[in-house]
Amino acid sequence: MAEKAGISQQLIGKIESCDVSKPGSLEEIAKALQVSYSWIKHGAADISNKSVSSNIDSFILTADSSIDEAINTMIIINGQRGLAPNELNIEVLKRAFKISLRGKLTGDYVTAAINVDDIKRPR
Repeated sequence: MAEKAGISQQLIGKIESCDVSKPGSLEEIAKALQVSYSWIKHGAADISNKSVSSNIDSFILTADSSIDEAINTMIIINGQRGLAPNELNIEVLKRAFKISLRGKLTGDYVTAAINVDDIKRPR
């Protein structure tokens, strides 16, 4: 990314560790990452940007798929617990959704599962 943005790796390291109070290379970094300057600077997307809009649509599709996976996971866990398949367990559903969404966004379901509390049977 440093090469693509035309800046040094050391400067990127300083920016990441907040050692630079006013990094002047944010526009180059935004271009290299193909994201808006606003997102790099403020963590907020400029939704008038068409690429951002398509990213939002993509995220919504990913979230929709993740909720479907979470519901299926809840049904399986309910079966393991001897509960009715359609019995709603909000905590299980939320945890399964977080794992599924994080896994889909990062491509790493193992880390996603580790980063979310284990789904355990209530005591």
